[in-house]
Amino acid sequence: MIRLALLLLVFVSTSCRTLYQARSPLQTIARVESLQLEEGSGLIASEKHPGLFWTLNDSGNRPVLFLMDGRGRSVGSFRVDGAKNQDWETITTEDSGGLWIGDVGNNANKRMDLTLYRVEEPEPVEGRISRLQVDQQVEIHYPDQLSFG
Repeated sequence: MIRLALLLLVFVSTSCRTLYQARSPLQTIARVESLQLEEGSGLIASEKHPGLFWTLNDSGNRPVLFLMDGRGRSVGSFRVDGAKNQDWETITTEDSGGLWIGDVGNNANKRMDLTLYRVEEPEPVEGRISRLQVDQQVEIHYPDQLSFG
């Protein structure tokens, strides 16, 4: 099983390198303008609002989601009531209109309280911080984590 996993890892990394080499050099397409986005961690295209993107700050910041356009300009900020940003790492969407926030960072291998938060994807409100309420919270753990730093 380990040999298969290593083989897959080598294949994926080789494929990515080949894909990268086949494309033109990297170029900047946008600069994020939000001063509140201090340590971005996670980015996903909005399901409800084509051309807009959701992002969030990493660990220790306020529980706020940021909505921006394809050029990095802020379209709105949304405080997430009922959530704590201990170490937010990721965000994703669901077909039914929700956003899932992954408070799953575990750099020191100490956390036992990993959490997924769901909020309804809101309408953009530019120029002020709006509020969202967590409507679902799921506690998770890494099944292969046997010790806690």
